[in-house]
Amino acid sequence: MARWRGVSAALLLAAAVAAQAQLRWGASLEAALQESRRTGRLVLALFVTEGCGWCQRMERETLADAKVAAELRGLTLVRLDASKTGAAAAKRYRVQGFPTLILLNSRGEAESTMLGFEPPAEFLETLRSAVADAKARPGLEARLAKDPKDVDALCRLAGAAARSGNLARARQMADAAEAADPEDRFRRLAKTLCVVGDAFQAAMRYDDAIGFFQRALKRAKGTDEVAYARLSIAACRISKGEDEAAKREIQAALALPDLSERDRRAAESMLAGLVRRGR
Repeated sequence: MARWRGVSAALLLAAAVAAQAQLRWGASLEAALQESRRTGRLVLALFVTEGCGWCQRMERETLADAKVAAELRGLTLVRLDASKTGAAAAKRYRVQGFPTLILLNSRGEAESTMLGFEPPAEFLETLRSAVADAKARPGLEARLAKDPKDVDALCRLAGAAARSGNLARARQMADAAEAADPEDRFRRLAKTLCVVGDAFQAAMRYDDAIGFFQRALKRAKGTDEVAYARLSIAACRISKGEDEAAKREIQAALALPDLSERDRRAAESMLAGLVRRGR
């Protein structure tokens, strides 16, 4: 049995390598954008740097995955080494960590930014959401032009702007969504506000992020939404060195009824981390 498991693992690895080998990663951003204008395909730009272990792991484990490779075939791909010929492109898109993947439209505008290593399943979900956002955006913008209080369009555009790193646009859309649906009849606001909060947190704008998570907390309808907002606030507080305030948020999350095992483990891990550091 052990021998057959080894053979199966070898076959899966071979399939993954073959899938990655069939993908064509260009080395020129301008060439990729020209191809995008010709074909109508979105561009996925992978930014790596020399000696980056996480970049190597992303390429070896995630981008070589057969399911991920199948999804990537619908995009124009370009791999840019920010320590070499991709330095100008990395500066243009303000790439600060590696690996970074940016989904671009044919005009070279960022539709979504994905920072850091993700395992195949998580990355596939992230990528599909980003592509769906990019393809839906023109239609959503048209809907919003007809009805500035279209809550669904506002929430989806807020999320798309947050994922692309356009924080000003994300804030504008989230504020407009909350104003258009003050009673949260569509139950979209908590998730939208958390997505925008995540983007501000990633940009290390912790006070802004806390504000969005606190607004989400007021709109949250279930334990999962409440836990996410509280633990996100706690993470921001920890980053700011506000440890007692962070502990209160974590303890409040742990006291929630029907807290999921995943959220419980995350809360306990955060609390243990503070204790280990003597905070």
